[in-house]
Amino acid sequence: SRDQFGRHLNTLVAMVTAGTVPTPPRMQRRIDLDVHGPAAGLATLSVTGPILEIKDLAHRLDTCAHTLQAAQRHALDHGDEEIPFDLDGTLHTLGRPLSLAALRYAVLTHSLLDIDPVPAPKTSYTLLVTVPALTLLGVSNAPGMLEGMIPVPADQARALAAGQAVWQRILTDPTTGAYLPVAAETYTPTKQMRLQLRLRHPVCAAPGCTRPTVLAAEDDHIEEYHHAQPALGGPTTLDNLHRLCWLHHQIKTDGHIDPERPTTTSDDPETTPPPLGLIPEHHPTVFPP
Repeated sequence: SRDQFGRHLNTLVAMVTAGTVPTPPRMQRRIDLDVHGPAAGLATLSVTGPILEIKDLAHRLDTCAHTLQAAQRHALDHGDEEIPFDLDGTLHTLGRPLSLAALRYAVLTHSLLDIDPVPAPKTSYTLLVTVPALTLLGVSNAPGMLEGMIPVPADQARALAAGQAVWQRILTDPTTGAYLPVAAETYTPTKQMRLQLRLRHPVCAAPGCTRPTVLAAEDDHIEEYHHAQPALGGPTTLDNLHRLCWLHHQIKTDGHIDPERPTTTSDDPETTPPPLGLIPEHHPTVFPP
């Protein structure tokens, strides 16, 4: 058959090319994220590694999946109210346990990540999904936005919002869609301001940088804050704040770049940001709003 032929051919290729693989398999351990098209609302996490390690992982997932499937079938047969790993709460209606493929996913996504002996990091990481009010009301099917970059289909966004006890309202300009500013008088941005900065800067504000700001990024005052006399320095406002990845924030702290906001009028087109590099302070890098 075609499948058998393919397997035999792959085996033959492996035998002929044995010893000629340029990169040892142990150097190919990695996990990659691939976000599908906006209409799908799906993403794929692919794990690549030495075949023995990946086969071992697959076997452990299979063992867990078979055990959970038997437990789900037992719970359904005996009318138990709680069914283990019923992620959507639909198994009573479905009347049968989840497939092994779905259970492998459930085990993998609901397992604790163990990095012992290194202590587990403490993080306040939260997935940020913005959903238009009309979408929540069912009037529109405009997608939600994950971290300001990835569209989430309207039905998924509504289902996600329905499962949350608290919603946070974000006001926007009805004409431009820009997030309306909130005031602050301290050096540290408020929680509301940090939320809006994440919405406005899903990636580093440095021109050309594509590092996401959800992790390893810092809020930065464009005009420096004067700690001794705040009135003399840059204010803690959305107009004077942006998010920089740790690398560009360190470059700025070291004095190699000096960002500033472009000031434009109707007669003065917006300044085109120059390429980012090791630029002396008297040649500021202009960051777009």
